[in-house]
Order: sequence, then C-alpha cells, then structure tokens
Amino acid sequence: MSYKSLFEIQFFHHYFLDHGQAVFDAQNPLVNNVGYNVKQFLEIIPLPKTQLLFKNHRYLFKKTSLGISILTKTIEETVNRNVREKPLITPSSKDKAVFAIRVTDPMFYNYTDVTELNELQLYHFSNDALGAEGNIFDNSGANDVDNNYLLNESDSRDLLENIAPQETGASAFDVETALDLLSEDTSIPDLAVAKHTFLSGEVKRRRRQGIIGYIVLNFSNNQVGNRILEYDSKGPRYLTGNTLSFQLTFQSKKTFWRYQMLKKGNTYALETQSQKQFSLNGYTDIDSEVDLDASNQLPQNDPDAPTANELSTFVFPSPNPKVLKYENNKIYSEIYITI
Repeated sequence: MSYKSLFEIQFFHHYFLDHGQAVFDAQNPLVNNVGYNVKQFLEIIPLPKTQLLFKNHRYLFKKTSLGISILTKTIEETVNRNVREKPLITPSSKDKAVFAIRVTDPMFYNYTDVTELNELQLYHFSNDALGAEGNIFDNSGANDVDNNYLLNESDSRDLLENIAPQETGASAFDVETALDLLSEDTSIPDLAVAKHTFLSGEVKRRRRQGIIGYIVLNFSNNQVGNRILEYDSKGPRYLTGNTLSFQLTFQSKKTFWRYQMLKKGNTYALETQSQKQFSLNGYTDIDSEVDLDASNQLPQNDPDAPTANELSTFVFPSPNPKVLKYENNKIYSEIYITI
C-alpha cells in the first residue's frame, strides 16, 4: 500500500514566471523560477464538505509551490490479467471536490489581467459542465484564466446556490440554511427577489474576502481529459496511470507605459504606441522610435528637448505595477526619468 497522486491543481502566473519578453515554459515552469510559489498571490481552499470527503477517504491535501496535490492510499487489483491501482476507499460518482480560490496579495489586480471581473461575478472552473455555467477545463495543458470562465452576475448567484451544500458547516448560519429559511418564510412577498438580493449579497461578501471563484471537480465525469478516475461497472474506481494536472494560467496586465522625462527643468512625455506587459523579473526592451515614436512625440523646436541620438542609446526601465492611472479609457504606468 502506498500513496499516489489522485490529482493536482496548478496555477501559473506570467507576471512572476516570465522574464521580460522571455515567456516561461509551461512544461518546465520552475526553470529559472525556483523561488516561485503560488502563495505569493493566492490560496486554494477546500470547502468543508470536501475536507470531510478527504478525511473519510484518507486523501491527503498537500500544498505545493505550484498549487495543491491530492494524494490517496492505493491498493492493487488484477483486472483481466492486468494489475490496476485504485484508491483504498473509492469515491461515489456523486462525490465532488470543491475549492475556493482566494487572492491574498492586495496588488494582484494591478499586475493581473482580470479587468472584466466585478464584485458580483465569480470564476467557475470545472471538469464537468454545470448547466450553462462556464467552460469545461481539462488536464490536457494550461488553461488561461479569461472571460470564458467568468460567469455573469446571474450565473454567479446560481453557482453559489449550487455549491451551498459544500459550505454547510462552515458557520452556524450558512447559505444553504439561509435559503431554506427564506423558502419557509411565508411573509416574504416575492421569494425570487429575496433570493436574488440575498445571493448577490453573498457573492459580494466573498469577493470582499478575496474569493474570485471556485474549482468544482466531479468524480462523475468519465471523459478522457476530464475524469479523475477511470470507471468500471460500479463507478469511478481506477487511477488513470498518469498524474492528473489541472492547470490554470493568469496573464499579466498590460498597460501603456508613459515616460516622464525631466531635462533642464522641463518635462517631456513619451508613451508606448501599444500596451506592454508587466513582469516581475527580466527586462522589456523599449525602442525610442519603434515603441515610443519619439520623433513625433517630442517637440520639434525645443532646443532643450531630448534628441533622437540621446534616446537611441537610452535604456528605458520597466514600470512598477503599484500605481496605475486611468485616462481616456486607457491604463497608464508612469516612469519618471531625469536625463
């Protein structure tokens, strides 16, 4: 009997893993990034019913630098003369593992491309479609965290209602209990409006706690690329033989970089012609003509203005994402330079 990987969930982030213009290798993300750790910006939290499922089935919840890994005690079984491995305690096809994704870094939204996310919306990642809510993500490679997984406000409320049983026990007054009380209250003139208001408030509350979405992995799915265990006639049973890795990738935020160049008491502004991506490490090359079009942005008849020759050899630094400016439907990052 030994412990084997049941599945893992990994998070990549271009801001931490890229080196300037050099994009990280998703197959070997920690090459040149040995210090990378998901806990720098978020945590993955199993909901109470999922914690109970893991405890009862003797699954181990392990945090890793890339995310989490779920391990199970296994035993061998001979099937048609082939030795197969299965969990010591196999789950039911009705079982699911649900995790909250909580942002822990207040600066996360400054360097991450989640501009469409508002306080009434949640991301939903699942290996199985839940009605019309979100797209299925699989273990065939990294899945970009984008609008394909971002629910609208109505579906965000539905998601919260659907996972409410998984949160039962988290507090004395959980969502499932509250919805039951609302349904039983005959004094409420419009139950649908009351549920709408309550669930909207609950989505807001979670967003204030840093929760941006949920991962829902169903053991009921037996499709290759989405399943956690292979089925036999009784349901989910055997390990697939490969480490199942559900991977999600955050893109870095892109902004227009505006250089405020101070020379002889005057300030000259140069901004990039296109948006540039943040990265914590490395260097992004900025060409004064190709990226900044300096010849057209600088005043032509000002003898004190920086010259093309000066700028052609100038090394333009990359900005820090701490301060963003929103002007005319554009997002700017400003860098002040004395020359």
